[in-house]
Amino acid sequence: MLEKWSIAFADRLIRHSPESKMRAEVLAYALGVYLNLAATVLLALAFGLLTGELAQTLTAMLLFNLTRLFTGGFHFKSLGACALASAALYAAIPWFELAAPTASALTVWALAIFLLLAPASAPETTRLPRRLRPWLKAVAVLLAAANLALSSELFALVLAAQALTLLPVRKGGEDR
Repeated sequence: MLEKWSIAFADRLIRHSPESKMRAEVLAYALGVYLNLAATVLLALAFGLLTGELAQTLTAMLLFNLTRLFTGGFHFKSLGACALASAALYAAIPWFELAAPTASALTVWALAIFLLLAPASAPETTRLPRRLRPWLKAVAVLLAAANLALSSELFALVLAAQALTLLPVRKGGEDR
């Protein structure tokens, strides 16, 4: 649905700005990114309010996106699926309670995944130079290591969820 809206809005903008040299596909993609962000934030706010965990939901969203900035990870093909799944994840995380050793174990597991697989960005989805990859990995590992000192259950769950998005997904014998 978000894709349809972004295409329709881009077509309308191009039609009303004939002097524009921007291609409709490029504009639709950019609009889709912003619509996805807006939908995710609005859904997270709604889920957080409905569950009574607004502050924790927003904290999970911020920590997840901060970590994802450095780790990369799985992308849904649909912007709507991405917004819904992301907001649901952010709202669900505060409801899990972990014992301190479990939070530490999840943090160490995520740190190991970040060491092995981060940053996981397909060459066609990033414009970052390859020389920055070791720095992205270092920051991701430092974020996870910081939670060993902080001992945050919420951050441990966020790190584990983000680490899961780095694991290769196999479908029909092909990596996706």
